Amino acid sequence: PDPAPRPTLVARLRSAPADLANWFRHMWAGCKLLAADVRLSARILKRILAGKELGRRERNMLVATGADLARMLPFSFFIIVPFMEFLLPFALILFPNMLPSQFQDAMKREEDLKKQLKLRIELAKYLSDVVEEQARKVNAKGRDDQL
Repeated sequence: PDPAPRPTLVARLRSAPADLANWFRHMWAGCKLLAADVRLSARILKRILAGKELGRRERNMLVATGADLARMLPFSFFIIVPFMEFLLPFALILFPNMLPSQFQDAMKREEDLKKQLKLRIELAKYLSDVVEEQARKVNAKGRDDQL
C-alpha cells in the first residue's frame, strides 16, 4: 500500500496552534492523573504504616506510581534546565519509556502492545523450532544407540 502523503509546510503551520493546544490539554490531563495517583498512593502508604495488609490491586498501584515518579526525575531535568525542552523529542526517541504512563496516549500504548505481541510471537516460533530440532537430534541419537 502507498504511504499516506506528508502534509506540506503550510498545512503544518496552519494546524500548529490546534496541535499545540491538544498537546497542552494532553499534558494537563497527564499531570492531573499523576497527581491523583500520588494522592492515592499516599493514602495506601498511610495504611501500610498503620500496619494494614495490602491487596493485589493496591500493591500494583503503589508499584506503578513509584515507577512513574522515578520516570519523572529525568523528565523534570528537561523542564528545569532552560531550553532543554527542545531536546525532549529526541530524548523520547532514544528512551521511549521515559515518560510516565499518564502522559502516554492510548494509540501509542496500543501500538507498543502490538509490537510486543509480534516480538513475543516471533520468539515463541523460534523457541518452538529450536525445541523441535533438539527433539529430532535426541530421537536420532536414541535410534543410533539402540542399533
